[in-house]
Amino acid sequence: MTATEKYLAMNNEFCRLRDAIFYPDVEEADEDENVQQNVMAALGILNQYLD
Repeated sequence: MTATEKYLAMNNEFCRLRDAIFYPDVEEADEDENVQQNVMAALGILNQYLD
């Protein structure tokens, strides 16, 4: 496996993770405000990396 193939495989897995996190048909329960802010900040960092 070449480095390019490894990168593409990793990128595909990150995209699958992103899609699972932001799956639109899931109804989520309310979270504690601090937890929600931390999660959204972490997801924002992941999203910047994936873009």
